Amino acid sequence: MAEKEVKKGYTGFSNELVNDPIIKNSKAWTLFSYCLFKAYFDDKYGEAGTFTTTQKEIASHLGWDYKTLLKFMKFLKDNKYIDYQTSSQNTVIKVLNYRKWRGY
Repeated sequence: MAEKEVKKGYTGFSNELVNDPIIKNSKAWTLFSYCLFKAYFDDKYGEAGTFTTTQKEIASHLGWDYKTLLKFMKFLKDNKYIDYQTSSQNTVIKVLNYRKWRGY
């Protein structure tokens, strides 16, 4: 099996995240920061702040069961941190206000 290419670079967060209520919810914060890390940094490979994955892949990376993942994806969507569209093949996630959360 071929290894996946590792993206090289840096990630920064806006200082505003420290004061945001999401930081008090460890599961929501874990999923949200995962989304920030996975999202395209700029428009070179796709729309900045978006990425395509599967729910199975996210759950596996985070060590969560499927029910927990769905609960916190819904939480983030309802609270306008992310938006997503799911099909039978994949899930496209968009981090809302991506540039704000990345601190630029």
